Amino acid sequence: MKNTAYISIQNLSGLPLILISFLWDLVFLFIGIGLIYFILVFIVKRKRSKKERTAIVLKKDIAPLVSTLLFHEHADNRQENEDFVHAKVHIHQLLKNPINRKMVSEILMDLQADLSGDARQRLIKIFQHYGLHQDAIKRLKSMRWEVVCRGINELTQMQVNGAYIYIRKFVNDNRSIVRKQAQVATVALKHEGINYFLDTATCKIS
Repeated sequence: MKNTAYISIQNLSGLPLILISFLWDLVFLFIGIGLIYFILVFIVKRKRSKKERTAIVLKKDIAPLVSTLLFHEHADNRQENEDFVHAKVHIHQLLKNPINRKMVSEILMDLQADLSGDARQRLIKIFQHYGLHQDAIKRLKSMRWEVVCRGINELTQMQVNGAYIYIRKFVNDNRSIVRKQAQVATVALKHEGINYFLDTATCKIS
């Protein structure tokens, strides 16, 4: 009697014999893959939760500094002036970290939707003063459409007129969502944007 056990699979096509040990190897392989998958999902979710908690803490720390920069620039009170200088220096230090730059950018983008008049202009000035518009311009080089759209939206909302030359090349982009965002931005950032858009658009205009 042979030491190796076989299972015979009978059908009309006459399939060859399959080793039971090979079947068990497949079972263990799939179990192993499943365990690795669940472990990876757990690790990714844990890291994401940690990043979200860190982001919340950072926003709580940064938001008061941004508020001070917005509303205490020309304060008469000595304490408020000192707070303004402290906030300016602190934010300058924070922006050396890419994660903090992203947080400050997000806070400013959230605030600009609720502000108007002089307060909104000061916010735009802060955005550009700290070079956050350069981060948005860099996003235009991404291969991911959502990153490009985010960059275009930030530059448009923050009225970065100098970004016009970078954005207009997306007017005929193959990705419709990027194309539409660029068309709106081109018209919004420059007076001549509407003429450039109408003269160069090769795709159907919605």
